[in-house]
This record gives sequence, C-alpha cells and structure tokens, in this order.
Amino acid sequence: MRLVTTLAATLLCATAAQAENIQLTHQDLVLNANLESAGEDDLTGRSLVLISHGTLAHGRMELVSALQSTLAEYDIASLAPTLSLGISDRQGMYDCSTPHTHHHEDAVAELTLWLEWLEAQGAERILLLGHSRGGNQAALLSQQTYSTALMGQVLLAPMTWNAEDEAKSYAHRYGQPLAPLLQQAKNQAMGPLPDPVDFLYCEDAKVNADTFVSYYSDQPSHHTPGLLQNTQLPTLVIAGTADQVVPDLSKAMETVTNPIVETASIDGASHFFRDLYTYDVVDLVEAFMEAHP
Repeated sequence: MRLVTTLAATLLCATAAQAENIQLTHQDLVLNANLESAGEDDLTGRSLVLISHGTLAHGRMELVSALQSTLAEYDIASLAPTLSLGISDRQGMYDCSTPHTHHHEDAVAELTLWLEWLEAQGAERILLLGHSRGGNQAALLSQQTYSTALMGQVLLAPMTWNAEDEAKSYAHRYGQPLAPLLQQAKNQAMGPLPDPVDFLYCEDAKVNADTFVSYYSDQPSHHTPGLLQNTQLPTLVIAGTADQVVPDLSKAMETVTNPIVETASIDGASHFFRDLYTYDVVDLVEAFMEAHP
C-alpha cells in the first residue's frame, strides 16, 4: 500500500549548487530533503541518486553535501533526506538532550516516501546511495520495495554487525556492560527507561525501551553483508581501506556469493571519504550507473 503524504517544496538559497529544500508531511512530522537538480528544473525522465545518511546525522552533513556537489559536477541529480528520528522538521545533528523514541527500522518508511516522491516527479532511474547505518537502511528498503524505477544500490561503508563485538565496543566506550541494559529494555518492552543510559553517540540519554532494543538487539538484518546474500537489486559495496568504524567490511563481504553484488575498495579512504576520496566514490557511482542502464 502506498503511503499517503502531503507534498510541499520551498526554495533554498545555496552558493555552489542549485538546491531546493523539499518537505513532506508524514504522521504529523515534517520531513526535509535537499534536492540537487544538477542544473535542470525538471526531473522527468532523469536518473537520480537517493542518499541516506548515517547514525544520528542529517542530509546536509559534510560527506552528503560533498557527494551531492560532486554528483552535480558529473551532471547527476540527487536527493538527500534528513531522517526525522521522530522529530518534526529536524535539521542538523541529533541533539542528545532530546529523548530517543525512534527505531532503526523507521528509516525504511521515510525513504519509501522520498522514493515515491521522486517517482511522482517523473524520475525514471533511481539509485540508492547509503552511507554507514544508512547503507544498511538502504539495503532494508531495497528488500521491501517493488519500485520499477529503482535500478540499483551503492552502499558506502555500510554497517556490519556482530553481537559480541558490539557488546565489547559498548563496554569499551561507556565502561559498563551492554547485556543488563538490553535485558532491562527487553523486559520493559515499551515506554521510557527509568534512568538515563548511554545510547549510540549520546551519554546519559533519555531512551525508550523499544528504541534501545531496536538498535542493540542481535538481529541478522543489522549485518549488511547478510542482507545482500539474497538481494535481487544490483549492488556495489564500497569500502575504505583506512576505515576504523567498519574495519571488517571487506572481510565480511567475502562471504557474499550473490553474483549481482560487487565490492570495491578505495585505498587510504577513511569512513567519511573526505576530500578527493569523494571523487573516487562518485567515479564508482557513475560507472555503476552506466553499467546498469
């Protein structure tokens, strides 16, 4: 069933790019996305990239803005949504003082809205480009959509998952074990946890029990290479050899035997593919789009 939305667009001034801030309303939330049309006013019949950002980030973060500007240099239009994370008209990084009521899986519904909006504008070929957690969420979307306009996905340093490693990382970062907090959240099931907890990048945060479970429970769908084993959408996974956030990505991708899934590495690139590495990414994106007309 297609989601019902109210559409609105407002012009946003930009110095280096012709950008529009596009707004949708969904479940009483105002959603924002930055449209870089690469010099054209009409999206009818065009190819376009739909970009999904990483954990608690936004559609104008440094990497996403650099990707949009560079794609425009290649005459490729793009749309970069900011996931609401339960906050209407959210802009900028998530404020850790704001209670967390969102879920990892919420991204699929919002990205679906943006995909449908692009289709309504006449875009004929849409490529998903997801970074980090956004790469996993793009892969989740691709499993749940039947859009004929969706021609492939490029996952940039997408999230991997190992429950034991996650527990070790949490203990190292916050100096306390994850398991008791996760069990408490599972037992409570719903509503705010009674005490602040360390959550994602936020210390002493107010978090709903179901939110904590969504992000920290051991779910196979959190491991992007596992999702790709049966994907039917042409896929390119890009890893940076200097990535310290998902350093196991290249090794994990060796387990994927799906013939329509490709892997590429960018030598020296960190998790955020800064500076000239952005051009390396866009070179690969352009080649992938040309190879999958």
